[in-house]
Amino acid sequence: MNLNQILISIIILLILGIIGISILMFIITRRKGGQLTRSLNMSLFLITLPKKIKKGEGEVSKSQKEIISVMEQFYSSLSNIKETKDVFFYGQPHIVFEIATPQIGEEIAFYMSVPRKYEAVIEKQIHGFYSDASVEKVDDYNIFNPKGAVAGSYLRLAKTHSLPFKTYQNLEIDPLNEITNTLSKLQQEGEGASIQITIKPTLSRSWAQHGLKIAKEMQKGKDYELARVKADKGIIMRNVEFIFETISGSSKKQESKENMDSLQIAKTITPLQEEIIKSIEGKASKPGFQTNIRLLVSSSNQKRADQLLEHLESAFVQFNEPNLNQIKSMRLRGFKLKKLIYDFSFRLFNKKHSTILNTEELTSLFYFSTITHERDKSVVKQEISTRYQANSL
Repeated sequence: MNLNQILISIIILLILGIIGISILMFIITRRKGGQLTRSLNMSLFLITLPKKIKKGEGEVSKSQKEIISVMEQFYSSLSNIKETKDVFFYGQPHIVFEIATPQIGEEIAFYMSVPRKYEAVIEKQIHGFYSDASVEKVDDYNIFNPKGAVAGSYLRLAKTHSLPFKTYQNLEIDPLNEITNTLSKLQQEGEGASIQITIKPTLSRSWAQHGLKIAKEMQKGKDYELARVKADKGIIMRNVEFIFETISGSSKKQESKENMDSLQIAKTITPLQEEIIKSIEGKASKPGFQTNIRLLVSSSNQKRADQLLEHLESAFVQFNEPNLNQIKSMRLRGFKLKKLIYDFSFRLFNKKHSTILNTEELTSLFYFSTITHERDKSVVKQEISTRYQANSL
């Protein structure tokens, strides 16, 4: 190969490289634009419940957990919101839930943002589960102090999504109390905060199947970490393991040993392992959602904003279950904080910060407030005024 042929080959490779990079940049730009377009075609609703819930004649009063569980049924009804057209550029539709206090005013409000094409359907679903609810389409609100500082973080699971955290079913108190107590401490003017939960249904049950594989391995006597490693093995690794066992002749011996010791293995499962197995199977049995959880606080100065954010983050400690899973916060600064504010303001779904929660876990973090809520005065009721709503940052 002479010099001219080498130069031609290099030029061709450079041209192909430039074309490849250009196509990639085009796809990335189109997808970002598509996601933003989807976000701009969403409507914001203020959801409020009456101060007193009417009971039917002879109807028995429901417990707090029974009332909260209605939201779990509502989440389940959203698990079928999926599309097949133009999803490569626009992505799957997502829904946003928010508990917020604007930077002017004391009220704590519950919002829901949905794609416009699903407005009527979702409004009917809300009234189907909460017949007395007020669903009011509103302009956006503003939590940001224009002359102040902002602090923000996102929340995610500390361990794999196969393990659930402590949910409302295992809590003795209303899980929203801690959150609304923190929000109620904000000053009437110049301070605002929001908890934003963005969800989209998982496209497959692979996350649940993975959890069930872990549970199956644990039923053989393995601890969680070893069972997880075993479940994580791909097809290639399993085939390599099979070939190795076949060559070494250890496969039949191992199988025979497992059959002989099956009863003994079952007896070695500890109560803690049984609890973990039950919890994993319980999480896998319910619909799952890819979830972003964002916390944002604004105040007159950075020290106060950081302090309020710390208090808000601590409100989620109640969901931590040492033997299962915990919710951890990732505090952001600089450019990453600006990106968080951008995602929050446009209500974008960020795959990088996503985790998988099932309907029971989501219900523990957000449900529409009812009369059972202790901090009645802080929660927006039917007579709420929307005069403080403003355009988002």
